[in-house]
Amino acid sequence: MASPSNSNPLKRKLQDESMIAADSVNTVVSNGSTNDGTDTVKLLIENLRTVNFKRKLNEGADGTVVMLGYFCDDPEELKPAICKVVPKPLLFIDDTAVQNNIHSMKLELKTESGSRFTHFNGFGSEPIKYGVEIIYPATDVDIKRHTRVQMHIINESYEMYETIVKPTILDTKNIEWVYNILDGKKETDRVLYADKDAESGFMLIIDTKWRDHPDTSTSKEEWKTHPSVKNLYCQALVNNRELRSIRDLRGHHADMLENLLKKSLETIEEVYGIRRTEIRVFIHYPPQFYHMHVHFTRVGNEFGCPVEKAHMLKDVIDLLRIDGDIFTKRTLACRVAENDKLFNTLVAAAQT
Repeated sequence: MASPSNSNPLKRKLQDESMIAADSVNTVVSNGSTNDGTDTVKLLIENLRTVNFKRKLNEGADGTVVMLGYFCDDPEELKPAICKVVPKPLLFIDDTAVQNNIHSMKLELKTESGSRFTHFNGFGSEPIKYGVEIIYPATDVDIKRHTRVQMHIINESYEMYETIVKPTILDTKNIEWVYNILDGKKETDRVLYADKDAESGFMLIIDTKWRDHPDTSTSKEEWKTHPSVKNLYCQALVNNRELRSIRDLRGHHADMLENLLKKSLETIEEVYGIRRTEIRVFIHYPPQFYHMHVHFTRVGNEFGCPVEKAHMLKDVIDLLRIDGDIFTKRTLACRVAENDKLFNTLVAAAQT
């Protein structure tokens, strides 16, 4: 996101509105920097009351609501924004209630990636806490990913990956936020462990999906007894930027993955007091974003591990030791949305 500029008419408009309504906007922003795009985030959030929601993209059984909208009334002046609200619990009855509650919500900055993703703690008039994620500007891919749609299972051969999928993931613009984390520019308070080796190293972080994690400013000693440990969700990002997904793994990566598994489980046990036998460790394919990463969740918490998408890390390591080129040979089941731009091409290729 670009920094605010006086030459931008929309931002001047937002600044004017923000000055006029400075006493009435119920927004709190803290822990943010001011030299890397955070000013723009602050400006938008301070004008959250002006967001014009166009439609609801999705909703979950847990009360999660995902809305698509624009800041101010002129979508030609500003790109779309996605607002995802996760309740504890959420009591909204209809879309109008969602919009009204978001407009009046107090926000406290939780994490800001320096890219397009910002997470907040939200506080309504009732004693309920919300997790709020704002994606701005939202791309067509973001909108499709957050829209409820029919899902399909497609068996992807390596040839399909090479000719259809791989050409679409070469642009790294959408994963700059990952590089910001690895480079120590963003979310440093969420880092649990870091091995700086460029080829074999990795960084273990608190995943933003672990929404009720204790405040990172509190003592880690308090984390062990915090009730939220039952919802543990951590993520390891590899340093090697050539590794985009499970399809890039070869036999010589097995030792790196083994070390990642060992050090991460040791760290989680040390920080949270959770034994390694209570941790599920897996890789998604297809992943949500194409930079190699590994998920760590508590056994008993089923979030994020559908059978058609999750590959247990230990199984992946064993397969690589049996055949270092296994993921250039295996057909992998993929869950693909009907509105995915590759859907029709993948379906046609899978039927040939």
